[in-house]
Amino acid sequence: PTHLIMAQALGREYKVAESLAVSLSAARNLGVFPRRFYLFHAVNDFIRIKDFLKNNTDEDILNLPILQDPKILMAIRFIGEIGVRSFYTGDMVQCLVQALKQIRIIMRYGISPRSPLVFATLGMIFDTTKDRNLAMRCADIAHKLLRIVGGPEDIAWVHVVTSGAIYVSSEPHSKCIKGLEKGYSLGMESGNFELGLVNLQCSKVLAFYFGCKLQPLVGSLENVLKQYQVYNIKMNDDASVALLMVSQYLTGGQPIDWDDIKGHTQQDLKKRGSDANRLLARYPALLVPTILLRKYELAQQMTKLYYGLPD
Repeated sequence: PTHLIMAQALGREYKVAESLAVSLSAARNLGVFPRRFYLFHAVNDFIRIKDFLKNNTDEDILNLPILQDPKILMAIRFIGEIGVRSFYTGDMVQCLVQALKQIRIIMRYGISPRSPLVFATLGMIFDTTKDRNLAMRCADIAHKLLRIVGGPEDIAWVHVVTSGAIYVSSEPHSKCIKGLEKGYSLGMESGNFELGLVNLQCSKVLAFYFGCKLQPLVGSLENVLKQYQVYNIKMNDDASVALLMVSQYLTGGQPIDWDDIKGHTQQDLKKRGSDANRLLARYPALLVPTILLRKYELAQQMTKLYYGLPD
């Protein structure tokens, strides 16, 4: 538990690489996460998981035994942390590995409180591979599992993934936003303010994407950022910062300081140490105003820096 608390605390302070290192070390010491990884491992796992879904109905999965082994349960929590922090560091390989690993654990040992999120994440993976049927099925299984093994925090996570990603391309916009608002309420009620605010922020991102009125959105985004300050959450507020910047500009409010944004492209990340994670996390969000407002040259400079490409 001490290592888990440490990993979560580091993550909230934007020390994502350090958080990821703690979780990786713990999961490997528990013997549930590979020390070395090759692409064919992921391909092999992916094939086995698709066969598992093909050969088992939803009811079969819902009736799997409930996992009781405390060692495996703790390992699952560390693997979940690996997934969250690897996503923020842009390490999609680690993110994919942890998702596939957790499904394999379910196949072998049974379901646990983390299983709803695992299936939601698997649904998101299938969605990226354009397999909408499996994506929607996994999302449906995730919500069904919540009624069996999920708690408030798990519900909040599942809403982020399903309403914020999987359902967006096919479900009514209002349903997606309501799902995220529910995730926000449940996350805050469970005491996981970081997760609650992720849901709230995602709902505002979708509102912008779906074409809501900008003037009310400005006030909503200001409220989101105020809550980040109140709860002292230093992680994940960048999308709200970027959208507020654009919304204020488009409604005739505060102009965008392009020189300040350009200054980010002149950072030497190798000399910033752990603070580089904070800067790297901010770049994708700052790309929003540069692309939406057609500052393509600046966007290209930021993209090169983010991916470490030469000028």
